[in-house]
Amino acid sequence: MITKENIVLSPYEVEFSIAPFLDTFTFPKNPELKEYYQNLFSKIEHVLVKEKEITGIVRDNASLFEEFFSILIPEHISKNEYKAVVLPVKNTILFRSEKLNEIDCSVKESIRFFDASPDIIYKLKAMIVLNSIIENKITLDNKIIFEFKDTKGVYKTFFISNRNDFLKIYPKDSSSYPTTEQINMLLNDLDNIDLWKEIFPEGSWNVEGFCILTMVENTLDNAVSQLKTNLLSSQSDTLVNDESFKKIFRSIFDIPDLKIGITIYDSEENTLIKTRYNDVEIDSFVLNDKMSKNISEFKSDSLLKTSILKREPIFIQNLEQYSISNTESVLLNVLLEQNIQSFIIAPIASRKGIIGTIELVSETKYAINKKSLSRLKLILPIITNTLERSLEATANRIDAIIQNEYTSIHPSVYWKFKQGVRDFLNSDKNLEAYTFKDIVFKDVFALFGQIDIKNSSHNRQLATIEDIRNQLELLVNLFQSIIKENKILIADQILFELDKFSVEVENNFDTTSESTFKLYVESEVHPVLETMIFSENITEKVKAYYEKLDPKLNIIYDNRKAYDESVALLNKKMSSYLDECQLEAQKIFPHYYERYATDGIEHNMYIGASINPRMEFSPLFFNNLRLWQLKSLCETVYNFQKWKHILDFPLEVTTLILAFSSPLTIRFRMDEKLFDVDGSYNARYEVVKKRIDKSHIKNSEERITQENKITIVYAQNSEKVEYMKYLKYLIAKGLLEEEIEKFDVEELQSISGLKALRVTIKPIPDQEC
Repeated sequence: MITKENIVLSPYEVEFSIAPFLDTFTFPKNPELKEYYQNLFSKIEHVLVKEKEITGIVRDNASLFEEFFSILIPEHISKNEYKAVVLPVKNTILFRSEKLNEIDCSVKESIRFFDASPDIIYKLKAMIVLNSIIENKITLDNKIIFEFKDTKGVYKTFFISNRNDFLKIYPKDSSSYPTTEQINMLLNDLDNIDLWKEIFPEGSWNVEGFCILTMVENTLDNAVSQLKTNLLSSQSDTLVNDESFKKIFRSIFDIPDLKIGITIYDSEENTLIKTRYNDVEIDSFVLNDKMSKNISEFKSDSLLKTSILKREPIFIQNLEQYSISNTESVLLNVLLEQNIQSFIIAPIASRKGIIGTIELVSETKYAINKKSLSRLKLILPIITNTLERSLEATANRIDAIIQNEYTSIHPSVYWKFKQGVRDFLNSDKNLEAYTFKDIVFKDVFALFGQIDIKNSSHNRQLATIEDIRNQLELLVNLFQSIIKENKILIADQILFELDKFSVEVENNFDTTSESTFKLYVESEVHPVLETMIFSENITEKVKAYYEKLDPKLNIIYDNRKAYDESVALLNKKMSSYLDECQLEAQKIFPHYYERYATDGIEHNMYIGASINPRMEFSPLFFNNLRLWQLKSLCETVYNFQKWKHILDFPLEVTTLILAFSSPLTIRFRMDEKLFDVDGSYNARYEVVKKRIDKSHIKNSEERITQENKITIVYAQNSEKVEYMKYLKYLIAKGLLEEEIEKFDVEELQSISGLKALRVTIKPIPDQEC
């Protein structure tokens, strides 16, 4: 920003003169009028004394110059347009239109140049000189913006343009006109300030005359532009609560005490959350002193719920008056506590749905009005884009942490991803325009294995039934007591429904029963217990009932909790053991390894030259990894016999290996963030993987997997020969029983010819349990 104090250098010296104006002025044919103008201009020329400042001359001859300036700015223009008579690119205003005089501020005499250094101002002045010489005028790219703070405290901005028709520009005696070569040099290098100063040295030209300055208010456009620039800058996150942002918003909405708040909306949790940038907390007047709040906490308050669901803003101009008929509104009471009198709360929606809210609040009634709504619509896309970028950056950071802690890109293939990113960084495209190459590994050998918790779905259903049965028993006893003490009709009806649930649990329990029961209890039963007034005896029983519920889920969760925690503990034990073994396996030959925990654990491994091109690959490494896999799974199940004694819920496991000898191609799926087998032919492998553990022995009802046994499924005889060697080796090592079962596997989705080997894993000695 350039002010009067630091605009000191100029390629010319300025002298006020009406001569250039007279050169263009056409005298009227009317003799009297012509004489009037001639006398006026003669008087003006007479009072212009070179030794005296023009501002003093104008002040001393105010009526004379006012008469002259009214020719330049007629009355009808003076009343309706912001205009002035000024010296070129100088802070001297000689005359203002009536409209311009309406601006009541302390910086009337100061023209402020935004985004312009003293060098830029020097170049602007030199361009005026150059344009007086050349035919094809240069457009002045640097706009002049005049800013002031009005009486309300809101910053207003105007775009300024100068009409330079009434200027005479010529070099001093010691200077000469620039040569054609010099002009061409300037035109080819307009940003070379040193060249401008060399060709147009300081004070080397004279300028006589004056300019007509026109000011057009562009407060809204300029503020929106500043908002966009600031929000798109890399440091915008640190400025959200900055005074410069408040100033911009207040200019946009023309509200001096405007305050802005932003919240993030988590659709999965149905929660509004305060956000932070670089450890700076962003204001939220809806949340006030809370970090987050579930929409349900607003109880019967439909305002915020409607806004989120219908994507419509909440708009109230006089909150004090509106709240008289809405005394129970949690939202309005929160805002009133902060002395807010008018506000807009608008949802911020992206293509994915509602991602947050923006809050515009004022302590002044009617300060926020319908005009505010229309202006909010103008900037909402900018806010949405910024919030989307912010959320994406946050999501990426969260993803990075999750990957690092849980599903990080495996070290064996990290180099390939790093290579892809390096290619992007070396390109000349931005992220939106760049298409990353697919991460593909060809001719790799696959190994798949799993340890599955036997009858997991059935076991969880049994746990669920037992929990519901226990909760039903508690509720039936409770409502029987209520009815016995008070003949409450609704209580009798609820008891009837509970009896129906009891019958369903015992005879017709299915996948929907659990959620149906939970919904009924939450929506029909608990509201009665929480609303009605009971005797002290019943109140104690109600309290005892609630104490037995899980505090987070609000249900009886004892058996399901025992099951879920047992599964989680067992998965952790087995995963930790297998991961520890994997560290040794990587020393054989670096390979890709991923493990998943569900009701049990399963893993994929891929090995081949393309995964580690720095080492020479041999099929021997693949064979060795197969033996490692078989041995490690047997040892894991062997150890399971120790771990199962510490579980709260009795569990058993089955173990499976899928042998597949044909090389295949794997491709990283960006949407699922995992590797998948590529190509239709190789899809056969994926089909078998997904279905094999639930398959049966051919022509039998017996599952191919059994507890305390390991099953190896194969298709080629060479695979059978290889695994028979490994099994005999582990039998000799004391890990497996001697009997090796051999059988055919039933057909799987048009895939036939699969066979299997099955061996019992030796029980752990009693002293080791």
